[in-house]
Amino acid sequence: LWHAGYFRQRFWFKYGQVPEKMHWHPYSYPGLIPLKNIIKIKLKYEEVYLKIWKYYVYSYKHDYAIPLVLLDADIPQNKEHIRRLTEQLYRSDNSWLKIMQRVILGFGGIVALRELGYKIDVYHLNEGHAVFAFVEKARGLKEEEFRKLKDNFVYTCHTPIEAGHDRFCPEELAGVLNDEDFSLVARHGRESTGLINLTLLAMNTSSSINAVSKSHKEVMGRQFPKYKERIAAVTNGVHTHTWISEEFKKVFRAFPDVFSDFEANPMILSRAKELKSNMDFRKMVWEAHQANKRRFCSFLEKWKLKENCCTVCWARRIAVYKRPSLILQDTKRLVELAKRIGPLQIILAGKAHPNDNLAFTFINEMLDKVDALAGSYGFLKVVIIENYEIYLAQILTSSVDIWLNNPLPPLEASGTSGMKAILNGVIQLTTLDGWVPEAQDKGIGKIFGSRDETTVMKGDTQLRLREDSQELYTNLEELMRLYYHTNKEGKVDLASAWIDMMIDCIATSGYFNTYRMLDQYKYDIWKL
Repeated sequence: LWHAGYFRQRFWFKYGQVPEKMHWHPYSYPGLIPLKNIIKIKLKYEEVYLKIWKYYVYSYKHDYAIPLVLLDADIPQNKEHIRRLTEQLYRSDNSWLKIMQRVILGFGGIVALRELGYKIDVYHLNEGHAVFAFVEKARGLKEEEFRKLKDNFVYTCHTPIEAGHDRFCPEELAGVLNDEDFSLVARHGRESTGLINLTLLAMNTSSSINAVSKSHKEVMGRQFPKYKERIAAVTNGVHTHTWISEEFKKVFRAFPDVFSDFEANPMILSRAKELKSNMDFRKMVWEAHQANKRRFCSFLEKWKLKENCCTVCWARRIAVYKRPSLILQDTKRLVELAKRIGPLQIILAGKAHPNDNLAFTFINEMLDKVDALAGSYGFLKVVIIENYEIYLAQILTSSVDIWLNNPLPPLEASGTSGMKAILNGVIQLTTLDGWVPEAQDKGIGKIFGSRDETTVMKGDTQLRLREDSQELYTNLEELMRLYYHTNKEGKVDLASAWIDMMIDCIATSGYFNTYRMLDQYKYDIWKL
């Protein structure tokens, strides 16, 4: 239970991103229930007490609920340095803090479930952060019982990026864990460098390993060749009810014979292609998008954005491999495109981890270029929005014309922002990485950039900013021409290939959702 959340983002053009600490009071949060239960974790030199909270996550019809159990170290029974362990999300100040947060999640998670009386058949570890859950369950087991315990654990890897795979010196872990626990961790998690790798520990103690897209599965196989044959792929999806706009819900409800209960089974959206020649459907798709765009312009009214201006958006977590400033590499060419074809609006948003200095460099570069382009607002308007969070993401993914996604292949495990956008008929301009190879032949937009992954996997850190940005502009030009052919000052050509692509996006979203994803987990991974 993170009392200070992540952080609130502010931009100062002189200093770049300035993180502001957040504070919220759990007792004031609607539906968050403080339980009387307090559990204890006994470590080598510490005792950690954790208060249990519970929150119920309801289905879209509110006819079913999943209990969410949260752990809180900020209670009087703990020493001050222990109380701060559940203060802020994603802190990485030092190894001890990271280890202790993983101890709380893993050991504490199992103890809390036991305290509350839950009987669990399958423990699903997402990343190695919670792998100490296995260690807690394995205490005192004989060899045969230990092997059987693996059948109760499955592991999902969510990133190929090295920083996402926790590695600790044995001495650091030995100073926290008791001797029996450390022995297990070292035996199953030590890599050739001598460090203890929690990803390795999770793979060695789970019955199933999976990546989060088919392309990520191939990357994992190259990263961990010993486990290649064991790695499955379950491509990520997005929660349709959360990310589909009200305007598009109205469109689908207007065609009940085709879409029936699309909210209960969003895979039925794949039938959108059946209506490609239906001019009423095409008109409603366009009008729903325009209504979303008007809401977007109203929400960002201080920037004076225009409804009938081609609008591109890049918005997600800011990390080096995601190349957030790629579209701003050649601002002269951008201005020239806007003058020659039609005005262009570019929206940028995202948070960089406070300890990621390279990501801060990208933010500074973006702010400088946005400032320098202020004189081109008649043709090209670039807006960078601070404090990117879910509500803003819902507005952006449902309302812009083109969703830009340009990670350097093969470093994106999946990505989901594009999935949220296609659900609302937003056309893609993307590199071939993550989930995109599984949709590349579906007509959802334009694909650009290098497809040679070998140099990156060998450690070449060249980001290909110049080469890939030029391809980006070439493809953007084609999309802009089609947009302004389709939308001539508010007069729409309903037969345009642009609307074909919008419908193809909607149809493709029928696969990239949590309904299909959870079915795969249920039958292929959890074996329920």
